[in-house]
Amino acid sequence: MEVICGLVLLLGSISVVSSNSCDVYAAVGQSVTLPSVHDQPGNSYSLQWTHNKKVVFSRQQSKVLVGKAGDISEYGALLLKNLQAAGAGVYEASTQTPNGTRTHHLCVMEKVSKPQLSYVCESNAVNLKCDAAKHQDLAFSWTQDKKAIPSETRQTLSISLTELKEQTSFSCSVYNKVSKEVSQTLKPTCKSPLLCFRMQTVVAVLAGASGLILLLFITVNLQYLVTLTVLVSIGPKGGLC
Repeated sequence: MEVICGLVLLLGSISVVSSNSCDVYAAVGQSVTLPSVHDQPGNSYSLQWTHNKKVVFSRQQSKVLVGKAGDISEYGALLLKNLQAAGAGVYEASTQTPNGTRTHHLCVMEKVSKPQLSYVCESNAVNLKCDAAKHQDLAFSWTQDKKAIPSETRQTLSISLTELKEQTSFSCSVYNKVSKEVSQTLKPTCKSPLLCFRMQTVVAVLAGASGLILLLFITVNLQYLVTLTVLVSIGPKGGLC
């Protein structure tokens, strides 16, 4: 029986699984196949599958006692279809053979939605934000001019306006263990920083300039008055009055 499985990440199988680790990931609505113990086809051996310690399939020789024959592949793998959140948990296959157990911890996750990219121009930088619907275990990545920015893994990205070139494009990706989506591409249009001052600075500069002009005016006038006084004191005949 052929089963079309969605995006599933198999990280191997272990016999003992902690409550917070998963070796199999699947998205809600997808299908997944959990490998069994044997690698040989046939249904002549006894096989049991449990989900969170509840028996979901049992076969003695070729007789199915619990579940359906269609739930098991010819190699004894458990076929799970249209997974929902309740399908997550610990699955264990067991047979009456040496080393006849195999355990999987399945995590079922929602697919991520397409993120929305936006930006805000600040005085000296452009701040970009990658908005996505809240799901578990989200991760982010960024591209600039279609090239990955390895060091940026947060939901926001800040670029200095001095580094922002004309027509520079950005996009972000959001992903989890079972899916990935990419935002639209944006080309921020922010004005480069200009030579400007706060109002207090302008007032201070103007006040300083006015004071300098006044000082120069007083100095020039004092020099003129001193010169005039000397000339009057000397008099027309060159003597002192």
